[in-house]
Amino acid sequence: MKKLFTLLTLFLSISSGAWAIEQDTDGYYLIGSVQDWQDFAALVQTTPDINARMTADIDLGDDQTMIGTYAKPFAGVFDGQGHKLTINYNTSSMFVESGQSYLGAAPFKDICGATIKNLHIAGNISVDKIGATGLVGWSYGTNVIEKCWSEVDIISSNSTADTFAGFVFRQDGTRLDINDCIYTGKISSTQKLAHAGFIGHHTAGDVYLNYCFLNLADGSDTKSRDSGIGSVFYTFVRWNASNHPSATFNRCYYLNSFQDNMQGIATTSEEYANGTTATNLQNGRDEEVWVQDIFTNQPMMKVFANKMSYTVPASGIGTFSTATAVTMPEGLRAYCCKNYNSTAGTIATKEITGAIPANTGILLRGTAGEIYTITASSETPEAISENALVAVTEATHVDQTEGEYTNFMMKGGKFIKIAASSNPDEKMPANRAYLQLPTASIANSLNIEIDWKEETVISNVNGNWNYKEAWYTLDGRKLCGIPANGGVYINNGKKVIK
Repeated sequence: MKKLFTLLTLFLSISSGAWAIEQDTDGYYLIGSVQDWQDFAALVQTTPDINARMTADIDLGDDQTMIGTYAKPFAGVFDGQGHKLTINYNTSSMFVESGQSYLGAAPFKDICGATIKNLHIAGNISVDKIGATGLVGWSYGTNVIEKCWSEVDIISSNSTADTFAGFVFRQDGTRLDINDCIYTGKISSTQKLAHAGFIGHHTAGDVYLNYCFLNLADGSDTKSRDSGIGSVFYTFVRWNASNHPSATFNRCYYLNSFQDNMQGIATTSEEYANGTTATNLQNGRDEEVWVQDIFTNQPMMKVFANKMSYTVPASGIGTFSTATAVTMPEGLRAYCCKNYNSTAGTIATKEITGAIPANTGILLRGTAGEIYTITASSETPEAISENALVAVTEATHVDQTEGEYTNFMMKGGKFIKIAASSNPDEKMPANRAYLQLPTASIANSLNIEIDWKEETVISNVNGNWNYKEAWYTLDGRKLCGIPANGGVYINNGKKVIK
């Protein structure tokens, strides 16, 4: 009987498509990979009211999986927990479901009775049909979207019509609440007929937008090609002219927006940059929701602020820099470069422990393809001297030579001499670094190898460690308590001799 039960359970799990997905003690499914996303989408088709929590940033790549359908809309709670979901949808292979008039491509295609929160959505949607948004396609019943950030770019080649928005394609239910959300993506289409910052088509029910912010990315359409045709642009919510459903805006602000029908409160570039807009969105509430992000100097929900994602290149090595001090997560190791060996054509490395100072070029070493979260540091880092890496915190044109120095950029795990170019539009992306060496010392070298025999950095000596913090071996293995044997360990983010 027990064997029969086990086989039945396995059959039901496999048939649901979610046999590998784990649950926490609250019964929430844990979403930490593309496979988890696919499995959860399959499981929703048998049990729509299940709940999920993201445990890591996920890049879907070319996977086209969306959660919920017209027949089985998602009806549970999805908590992103501050993580980022990156999409790359292409609607050419998608179809309009029976019972619906338009596509509505989005990570959550159909919802009814759902709550989606603490989710950062990025990436793009290439569209050749009507209807696409950064988060939800069709909204039925009563739904809540809160503390979500959409920066999805929507690019349409549809030659007949379009309806696009940052969050919801079509509100067709009883009530929709969107609280403390921000859209910062780009929407661009061939027809320029029907766009809105948050909801592309409000046809039924009540809509409440509270403490939301819109700042369209450069390159977005801002005005309809023909304001006289009825299908025009709205700042936040585009409504159905035939029945005028109710929409309420409470302290919703915009900077760069759609302009045919203005809604909400305008803010200025100065207010945006000096923190006034973030303060207005916070509005004196006890819970701290909105802050000024020190990485981007823009208003942002606290759940997403002061951290950034870093994907390790295929070589396992990349360069990095920021205009603020940062702390590296476990598994991502930081180095400066010094002591160029002209005979061997190599540059030595020195590992950095603890916080990384602002405006410091570094090498990062981790698992290839892994996505790590780098956070702003609350401690004052020690200054780093003799570093041959130059920080690039804003997109910058870097010449091959600067005075008596020659510059090299990271490529494929080694430093390659930067190509000579006088085109100022050819820029190194922000948050990178380049290697700068005296021209006289490099002869005709075209590339510089990295010597990983780095010096040991000792930050604490006998007796100065933090007993409350976890201990790790130098290769990153966490130990149970304080190590019994002497040696070099990691404690409180620093190398320690015990």
